[in-house]
Amino acid sequence: MGNSDFHPFLTKGFRAASLDVAGDSRAEAVYHTEHDTMDYIEVAALQMTADTVCKVICRLEEMQAFAAGSMQLAADGQSVRTSG
Repeated sequence: MGNSDFHPFLTKGFRAASLDVAGDSRAEAVYHTEHDTMDYIEVAALQMTADTVCKVICRLEEMQAFAAGSMQLAADGQSVRTSG
């Protein structure tokens, strides 16, 4: 964890999270070193991470809209915006 992007934030008292996709042993060996290059990035893993981030952002937006009262949950479990 000390080698992570979010560790400095944790040590300063900020809440932080990390998304991680396990790679092969070569990628793990160079992670966050001067040898960590684009050659080790798996496109499918990057896409999966981007999809997850987008889903989280959408969910946070829904949560904010629920809290503001501009969105409700429909009978089928889908969120429905009730006002602008």
